[in-house]
Amino acid sequence: MRSGVGPAKHLREVGISTLIELPAVGSNLGSDIAVDVDCGYLGKAQDAPAFRYVAMFHTSGQHTGEPPNLMFWPADPYGEPAAYTIDTLLLRPRSRGSVRLRSSRVESPPVIDLSLLSEGSDLELLAEGFERAYEVAAQPELRRVCGSPLMPPVRDRSQLLRIVRENAYPLPHVFGTCAMGPSSEDGAVVDVSGRVHGSDGLFVIDASIMPSVPSAFTHIPTIAIAERLSESLAR
Repeated sequence: MRSGVGPAKHLREVGISTLIELPAVGSNLGSDIAVDVDCGYLGKAQDAPAFRYVAMFHTSGQHTGEPPNLMFWPADPYGEPAAYTIDTLLLRPRSRGSVRLRSSRVESPPVIDLSLLSEGSDLELLAEGFERAYEVAAQPELRRVCGSPLMPPVRDRSQLLRIVRENAYPLPHVFGTCAMGPSSEDGAVVDVSGRVHGSDGLFVIDASIMPSVPSAFTHIPTIAIAERLSESLAR
């Protein structure tokens, strides 16, 4: 956007001349969303990282042939006193935010609005994941090493949704602000090669070109995108 590629109205507002008008630049910002269940812990903090594991699953009502949209990511006991948490992640969220310029000055930080849980379905799905994580935390095998749960049990649905909304946070798995697609008229910024629509030699090759996020952390998919598209550029 500082180079003049983006939504013309916004660029005018911050005093930048438009070189290529692409309304979708900076829109469609998404991120995986998480909320933690604190299991408590009676032992000592880990001196070194333990093997981490994840469990991925579907929410109720989701077809088993679809990519899973929830993940448990238990964290190593850490801190003082040591704590053991089950991080519950909502994969493939529908909520979308934006990135905009604060000014034309390079040193001015952008205005970032993730709009977490702006889609009601995201809140409902993350709440379902939170409930499942709480059930896991309540199992006797965990209670023997963790003691009593630090978080009180949820009494009703409204309290559950409030707890999830107040404690949800974004993960650094952002994507979408230069989404790939066949045409800028359909809300795309780059084509299948990563070339910016309306340009001859400008390419974007990173997680921002994902129109939606895969059911995974964005690290490996971003490497795959970079390797694939850089090969086509080298030809």
